[in-house]
Amino acid sequence: MAGAVGAFGFVSFWFGDPLTILRADHRTDIGEVRTVALEDGSRVNLGPATAIAVHFDGRERRVELLSGVALFAPTPKAMAGGRPFVVEAANGEARALGTRFSVDRLPDAVRVAVAQHDVDVAAHAASGETAHAVLSPGRQVRYDANGLGSVAGVEVEQAEAWRRGRLLFDASPLGDVVAELNRYRRGQIIVANPALARRQVSGLFDAKDVDGAIATIATELGASTVSIGPFATIIR
Repeated sequence: MAGAVGAFGFVSFWFGDPLTILRADHRTDIGEVRTVALEDGSRVNLGPATAIAVHFDGRERRVELLSGVALFAPTPKAMAGGRPFVVEAANGEARALGTRFSVDRLPDAVRVAVAQHDVDVAAHAASGETAHAVLSPGRQVRYDANGLGSVAGVEVEQAEAWRRGRLLFDASPLGDVVAELNRYRRGQIIVANPALARRQVSGLFDAKDVDGAIATIATELGASTVSIGPFATIIR
């Protein structure tokens, strides 16, 4: 039994969560970016290490973001039999109001950013309360187990930089930055402690040079790195 658990852990660590892979209708590998067309004509740009499950029926068009980040360009509701287009991620969902928007599933939160038109975001908190926010273009919001955060501005270039092989951060917590970098690197990057994970990072990085990004970020934060073979790099 211990051997089986160890093997499962190795597979999850190196190749991705097997349960997510089994549930996914479309997915990308680490470092891969791909566009898929759904049956209603909607287009989804899948970021690296991303997986989605598609649940279309006669009432709605629901897409579940299982992992990673994706940019959604849904076919208008009027051209899809009046069915709304909804993206579910963790404990919330984003309902398109004729739009282009991205949803980013981070380790402890989900971020929704809008490029065109509006999106209605709902978050269901662990307390049982549900909060809504309607985002206009150039606005974003995060939600987690505690509920919906504050709506803030966002540059569309920043939210969609990954489509061009760039990673753009503006005062982003190191924990979020590392989560994005891990989508481009087989060996995981680990932040040693929560206080360091909350430190803010700004900069533009090449997604093809994750090791260079790690070195630059560590220097800027006055931190150091320790590599454990090809499996992990610890920032401490």
